[in-house]
Amino acid sequence: MTRKYKINKTILKIKKLSNKCFVCGFMPGFMPSVKSNELTYDHIIPRSKGGTNIELNIMIICENCNTRKGNKNPLKWFNSLPEKLKTKELEDKIKTAIEYFMRLKLEINTWFTPCKFS
Repeated sequence: MTRKYKINKTILKIKKLSNKCFVCGFMPGFMPSVKSNELTYDHIIPRSKGGTNIELNIMIICENCNTRKGNKNPLKWFNSLPEKLKTKELEDKIKTAIEYFMRLKLEINTWFTPCKFS
């Protein structure tokens, strides 16, 4: 899956600092048998829901995790992950992005209301 969005300097900086999937830990080249999985970037708050390319809203994840996440509510997505993937680091990154966008008063309040971290 190729991203069509304009990649700005922030995203390039994050990509240089990260060589593995933020969710599952996949590292390209580490598992040669997995050829169709590459690292990409994902918006925690999807662009379709008002998310932007700011650093705190971007995480580097593999194509498989990105496909599974899609443009889902990040809290619902997080809660649907297997327990071994629900890291404190991932939870904190999602919370930070949500809090930032809620402060901006984007029209996402109703989108997040029914969800809580489990």
